[in-house]
Amino acid sequence: MAILQLSRITHRKGYTENLPQLAGAEFGWALDERRLFIGNGKIKDGAPVVGNTELLTEYSNLFEYASTYTYKGTEAGYVVQTGPDNTNITRSLQTKLDEYVSVRDFGAVGDGVVDDTDAINRAFHELFCIEKNTRVRRSLYFPAGTYKVTDIIKIPPFAKVYGDGLTSSIIKYYKLTDIPIVDYVVEMTDSLQQIGVNIGNNNATRPTGVEISSMAFTSNERNSILKINGLTDSSFECVNLSATTTISDITSPDLTDTTSIITINNSSNVYPNNLTFSKCLTSGATYGLNVENNCKGIQFENSKLESHYIGVNFNNPSLLNTGVIISRNIFDNIAYHGIYIKFTQMVSSAFNVFYNVGNKLTADPSIDHKVSVISINHNNNTSIGDLFLRSDIEAETSPRIELNGKAAIGFDSAHAIFLGNYKREVGLETTLANDSSEVAFTLNSNTLVLSFAIDYTMIRNGQIRNGNVNFSTSLDDKDSYAIQFSDDYTESSGMGKVDLSAELTFSDSRANGVKVILTSDDSSKETLFKYSIVRLD
Repeated sequence: MAILQLSRITHRKGYTENLPQLAGAEFGWALDERRLFIGNGKIKDGAPVVGNTELLTEYSNLFEYASTYTYKGTEAGYVVQTGPDNTNITRSLQTKLDEYVSVRDFGAVGDGVVDDTDAINRAFHELFCIEKNTRVRRSLYFPAGTYKVTDIIKIPPFAKVYGDGLTSSIIKYYKLTDIPIVDYVVEMTDSLQQIGVNIGNNNATRPTGVEISSMAFTSNERNSILKINGLTDSSFECVNLSATTTISDITSPDLTDTTSIITINNSSNVYPNNLTFSKCLTSGATYGLNVENNCKGIQFENSKLESHYIGVNFNNPSLLNTGVIISRNIFDNIAYHGIYIKFTQMVSSAFNVFYNVGNKLTADPSIDHKVSVISINHNNNTSIGDLFLRSDIEAETSPRIELNGKAAIGFDSAHAIFLGNYKREVGLETTLANDSSEVAFTLNSNTLVLSFAIDYTMIRNGQIRNGNVNFSTSLDDKDSYAIQFSDDYTESSGMGKVDLSAELTFSDSRANGVKVILTSDDSSKETLFKYSIVRLD
């Protein structure tokens, strides 16, 4: 009904817990909580209920009253029925919002200035460590920003972490004055956030079930980034991992004090297994991916590794078995090997692209390139379908794939197939001048015994010669070596005189390869020399 007269305005004040029943239209001010109430009045005067009604102010607890949230889904063109028998499920706003957790709910700021270390680790502890009930676990969201940290970030089992993108949500380590640099910015922990040799103690759940996506872990120092301690059944997707480094750190690192963007090792003989790294970026440490201990079922795919001394490293003598698939990645600006396999088996490199790799970060083909792009030094490993920018000229002295005589398999994207000591190069050709003696090709070797066969076709004066060359030698020094060379062929009558021969090449007074030479008489026509090579050294 209409208000006819307002004879007076009354009010009371006091503490919230002592607020009495107010008369109709009487105001009550709670001093301690700065909340305002008005009396409902009497039932006989038309009030629906007896009591006090709070008037909302900036200090009111809205969640205390918003108890009727119901999902409607009106975008579908109708109101969704959420309960049975034409009823709806009603929930409080507090319950609804608690389904989604931001690291800022725990005090993190993300402005790159405030130290967010404690807030981040507290969020992980409260969401994933205190209670084993799966209903407590929530995905932890990092809104866009730079989260400054000064100590290790400890990620416990079952943590799901996501951000606004690998260039937007950034956790960045800064060294505190007079405090040593941490070895790793991020470590996988058990359910008590224990790390290192303590993982699994005190009946803690070991690292497992971690999912991290769409964010970055970086460092303002030259240190390692991510340590995998016996982690199982976990994934990393669209994650940027990088450390500060210099060109000299990459080309000439101190190998007694190495850094790794990602380090995989076991914990109390628990092997890391079923891990996936996809669409990730690594940069700025001695190693991109460093596998230190045995592991099972690791996939590193669709990612980019750049600015490292070695891209992927298997160089720990304790390694025996792995099971690592490295596929569809980009390797660039890697000073030494793109992939270096020293002490393990069951590693497969497949369909990766290698750009500026293995040449001390110079793309000048006139510089003596020192190492292979992929070096395999153990049996039962493969390189299949990999692509290499390295030219044929560079590959003569430093191969794209090097098996080092091991029972492994390699397919050079240019023209070579490797099966242990057997190597076949196909699709080769060169054009040699008329009436000359020219080097058709040169084979280099690091072994003391060199053996190869050539299947070739010569085309000259419109005529064809098909032949087979077998060559073997013991490579020693200039005064002591044996060489055998045979050339069996058939040719058209108009070929003219063409001879193949071979001689050793030397480096530092030691034989290190062989030159195959084609000599022709004057026929006014150059010679097209097509050939394939089978090597057994």
